[in-house]
Amino acid sequence: MSKVAERVRRECSRIRATGPRLPILAVQETADCRSLRAEIRGPSDSPFEGQSFGVELHFGEEYPFRPPAVRFASPRRIFHPNVNSKGGICIDILNDPTLWSPAIGLEKLLLSVASLLSEPRVEHGLNEEALALLRSDAAAFAARARAAAAQPSLPTLAPVDAAHGAQAPQAAQAPQAAQAAQAAQAAQVAQAAQAAQPGARASPQTETGFRRSQGVRVKPREARRNIRHATRCNVETLSV
Repeated sequence: MSKVAERVRRECSRIRATGPRLPILAVQETADCRSLRAEIRGPSDSPFEGQSFGVELHFGEEYPFRPPAVRFASPRRIFHPNVNSKGGICIDILNDPTLWSPAIGLEKLLLSVASLLSEPRVEHGLNEEALALLRSDAAAFAARARAAAAQPSLPTLAPVDAAHGAQAPQAAQAPQAAQAAQAAQAAQVAQAAQAAQPGARASPQTETGFRRSQGVRVKPREARRNIRHATRCNVETLSV
């Protein structure tokens, strides 16, 4: 076993021996101890509260003198100024070699990732849309981030088979189930995000029902036209 793998195995064993400290929920290394997946809890008083998120780490040959590569396992669930569309994370200790130290280690690194969720950096960002929305309307940003975080997460890594040094076969099938769940949640998340935007306008079908509830007579031809327009808009949205 290489020195890097031995270091990773030792750090994971230490976290499990003492029990993971919140917001860390679990860590699980791969058979070669060069990659691992951790589960962290969304910080309280943030749009990510009540949710858990997978974080993937890969350790290069220079670890612990260089930081690992870190990304969120389900980027679609993280609407955040400092997280890009591939799950990449902007944290000083990862991007500035002068700020990283071997003394930081795995546990402190995961704590820093969790802290970023509740304390985004607004002077610059990886997600320009999230950054602009946070600067202009913090409440709308929180609603959008909360809706994204509510989507189902990818399954955790399968347990390592100690006898064969490999992961269980079902690990390969897990992403397919997650993709199906993602498609089922797409419309709900899109509606929640639209509702968070200032000045959002109801769909024509909703307007027809509202006008009727107010005693306004709506001609059948107009109602049918509104319904057809609303259905076409929904189809176009889902096809993007």
